[in-house]
Amino acid sequence: MKKESYDLSLMQKALIVVFALLSAYLIYTLINYWNADRYYYYGLNYDQAGSYQNAYPFLKQAVAERPSEPTFLDEFAYNNAVLGASILAQQASNRMRRANKLPNS
Repeated sequence: MKKESYDLSLMQKALIVVFALLSAYLIYTLINYWNADRYYYYGLNYDQAGSYQNAYPFLKQAVAERPSEPTFLDEFAYNNAVLGASILAQQASNRMRRANKLPNS
C-alpha cells in the first residue's frame, strides 16, 4: 500500500497560521467576557442580598474588564450610590452624637 504525501503550499500554511491566531484571539476574548460576567453576577447577588460592601470589588472588576458594558456600569453606579449614602448617613450620625455630647452654652 502506497502512503500518500500531502504537501501544503506557502499560502495554505499562512492561512492555517492566520486561522489559528484568530481562533486564539476569539477564545481569549470569550474567556474575558465570561470572567467579567461571572464577576458581575457575584456582585449582583451580593447587591440583591444587601451586602453592598462585598459586592463592590466584584462589580469594580467586572467594569474594569468590560468598561463599555452599560449593565455593569449601571449596577456599579447603583452600588456606589448606596455605599456613598451609607457613608454620608454614618458621618451625619457621628456628628449628631458629638453635638449631643457637647455641653449646652
